[in-house]
Amino acid sequence: MSFLSCDAPKTNYLTGLGRWWLLRFAAKFVVPSYSRLRPDSETLGLSGMGHIDESERRYAAEVKPMIRNIYRAVVVGLGGIVVTLLLASCDRPTPDERLADGHSEFSMDATDNLSPNETSQQWITLFDGESLTGWTDAQGNPVGESWTAIDGELTLLAGGGGDILTAQAYGDFELSLEWKISEGGNSGVIYRVLRDGRAVWMSGVEYQVLDDASFPQLAGTAEVAGSAFALYGAQSSVTRPAGTYNDALIRVKDGHVQHWLNGTLVAEFTLWSADWQARFAASKFAVYNQFARAEVGYIALQDHGNRVWYRNIKLRAL
Repeated sequence: MSFLSCDAPKTNYLTGLGRWWLLRFAAKFVVPSYSRLRPDSETLGLSGMGHIDESERRYAAEVKPMIRNIYRAVVVGLGGIVVTLLLASCDRPTPDERLADGHSEFSMDATDNLSPNETSQQWITLFDGESLTGWTDAQGNPVGESWTAIDGELTLLAGGGGDILTAQAYGDFELSLEWKISEGGNSGVIYRVLRDGRAVWMSGVEYQVLDDASFPQLAGTAEVAGSAFALYGAQSSVTRPAGTYNDALIRVKDGHVQHWLNGTLVAEFTLWSADWQARFAASKFAVYNQFARAEVGYIALQDHGNRVWYRNIKLRAL
């Protein structure tokens, strides 16, 4: 960052300096000049040739200096505006540069809400419990009002808010979080997502979030909670009732993936193994050539139209 940095104290100071500069020259040149411009009764009563010499003298003595003062005021004032705008605007980085530096409007202190032990193990927090800092919508813009932070919970108040993504992308990782779903609700945690303008499930694998009790017909399928949706079903039914928090852990390392639910390993697979390819070819994802191809991608929380809550969202790069 150069001398023309955009820190708030410097910007505020420069802006105030510019205003002072303009007011100073307005008081020095414009106001006195305007007062001279006002004609008196004698000037207004000029008539006939006898007053021409007096008018010329007054023009030379007052009007010409007034014009010079106004010219100076305009030139100096415009100079003040230009310099102030240049200094105040500074060399602001682009959004991509800010993301690369880890200082974007979407970034936060990655050690918030972590224990010393978690910090020493290189965990970072993805949700500070108070705001949507660190999250964007699918297009990389600020998150809309349907998703909000309330009492340490990241919650979808109503459907229609769209899926939300982490501001940063990740490769191999462990992701730990707690989720709670409304009765009859459905959501998901989708990982290694591409931000390519398409639905997040077209590129990322989904850890299913579901109120299993409301969907007994799905028992034994790859659509129950903890499953890699539509690919690998959860092998144990350990989901807690709707309205109760569940513990989830997703581990991705060198193509090997584990889904944990409430302390139990419920699904395990290797991306693009022979078994994976067979399941993929028979799934609805087979028509999407970018599905599960990214080695680095974003983490998304799905808006499936139902109320859902997440908290204690933490990640450790592997």
